[in-house]
Amino acid sequence: MLLAVAGCGAARLTHEQLLDRADAVCVTYNRATVKLAQPRTLRQIRRFATRVLPAYRTAIAKLDALRPPKEDENAFDAWLAADRRTELDVEQLARAARRGDVHAVRAAVAQASADDARSSRLANALGLSICGTRRTH
Repeated sequence: MLLAVAGCGAARLTHEQLLDRADAVCVTYNRATVKLAQPRTLRQIRRFATRVLPAYRTAIAKLDALRPPKEDENAFDAWLAADRRTELDVEQLARAARRGDVHAVRAAVAQASADDARSSRLANALGLSICGTRRTH
């Protein structure tokens, strides 16, 4: 009986349900960040990161709560891992901007761009449409 109860509510999503729910999370994130201008100065980069990171973390937490079908699990996990690397890149970008370290800011931007591109490729390979769309602010 305990095993049966423990499994309740832990059902895996179908592929289509996964795509629908993940893209819905990305729509919410996009709406929360769409009005943010492309940062150009260190001060703007700090503000940008301060505004983007909470929404990004919320999106990743919601995505992490999804249970993909077994056949999508590896691809889904790889995609989320790329998103987590992007999150770390943005954190590093914010720290570099706070220090006024232009060289580190440029390096963090380059790394974030590469990780974001990888995330988009993985999302597209999974079949996501909204999450796989690269956006520039």
